[in-house]
Amino acid sequence: MILGAVLILGAIFIYRGYQETPVTASDKLAKCLADQGTVMYGAEFSEFSREQVALFGDSIRFLNYVECRIPGTENQTKLCISKKIPGYPTWFFANGEKIAGVKTLVELSKISGCPLEEN
Repeated sequence: MILGAVLILGAIFIYRGYQETPVTASDKLAKCLADQGTVMYGAEFSEFSREQVALFGDSIRFLNYVECRIPGTENQTKLCISKKIPGYPTWFFANGEKIAGVKTLVELSKISGCPLEEN
């Protein structure tokens, strides 16, 4: 009887561990931006880049993000030099628009046309 209870409890814990994590509004926005080809150029040392990353939280993993500073140096990557990045972060949208500065999720939704909606 005890063994049966342990097995049932174990199965419940395993099942809960395999349940999908809920998809958030910021997940959906980040995925839509990435699907459109939007790219965020940033630099880890930049307070503003860190602020932008924080607005996305865990959803940042879905964005197309380019780190523009080679860690441990003052050198900007060749890609960022070629893109003429004016500051961090800078957003490049599929329509060719380039916008520098921290943008709220609402602003990014309006600019891109990507929905920002909760489940």
